[in-house]
Amino acid sequence: MIPQSLGDYAFIGPLPRPQAVPNTIERPAIDIAEMRVHAPVGLHVVLTGIRFFALACLFARVAAAADATGVLTLLDGGAGLLRGTARYSTGEGLRLQPGDILETADKAFVQIEFAGGAVVALGARSRILVLRSPASSLGAAQLFLLEGWLKLSAREGGQAARLECLTPLFSLGPAKAIAVARVSERDGEVFAEAGTVPIADLSAEGRVESTRQLREGELYSRSPSRRSAVAPRPSQSFVAAMPREFRDNLMPRLAALKRSDTPPKRAAEFRYEEVEAWLNTTPAVRTVLVEAWREKLGDPAFREAVKANLKRYPEWERVLHPAHAGEGRTKP
Repeated sequence: MIPQSLGDYAFIGPLPRPQAVPNTIERPAIDIAEMRVHAPVGLHVVLTGIRFFALACLFARVAAAADATGVLTLLDGGAGLLRGTARYSTGEGLRLQPGDILETADKAFVQIEFAGGAVVALGARSRILVLRSPASSLGAAQLFLLEGWLKLSAREGGQAARLECLTPLFSLGPAKAIAVARVSERDGEVFAEAGTVPIADLSAEGRVESTRQLREGELYSRSPSRRSAVAPRPSQSFVAAMPREFRDNLMPRLAALKRSDTPPKRAAEFRYEEVEAWLNTTPAVRTVLVEAWREKLGDPAFREAVKANLKRYPEWERVLHPAHAGEGRTKP
């Protein structure tokens, strides 16, 4: 199924502050693409907006009681984790949680394995946000690829196809298929290595503009300035730029790990400059990050940077100036 929108979500007033909860409570998934092609759009705009608001509130309250979304089973090179308002170092065996951001370094290669058998690989200089766990009752696991290279292998097992990838330009999956995606500020591409891959073109606001089924061997391409296109085979430039590790099958490694619950090591609070690209991405993702990072406003440098860019980050208005959030104006 292809998500119908990434942006139809309404928020009313400030959300509650995080509270301590028992570890028995399951951390909620963040669903920013629940609307489906076959359903009435008007009804889904209302229902999905209400549902997303409730999920965001619950996410803020139970952030400490996380259900693992995926396990980092291979790390070649460096990778950093953003969790809450801090940056962490990572290692094999790390359990990802909804709300985590994973960023790879130059010449890095990372493999993540999910419940049900789906495997995801990231190339160098890639950045993903974990949105939803495969254990969620809401549907497929969701990742948001801000930039970089990602390979998805979801061919084995009944639950392996329950994984979809969202980007600023398009969404792909879920499907029992193998696909390679590349995203940059300028454009994006998807290669259907095996199987058929559902693709949706997304507007800058995250709304679905068109959908298609990318057949095995085809290459999909899209940029903000031109309509999407499909070629019968990947271009030479795509193949040359693709990480060399993506040429091989992604082999499961979870069973061979000595530990699958390696805790990350806190490094430092992140700086505004390090997350500026995330603050400028798809509106619905930005709204999720407001809830994850609202405590970061206690950092004077971060607060001033957000205040200086409120025209670009209107989601932060209700957190910075809750008394004026409903008046539609920014307090100097």
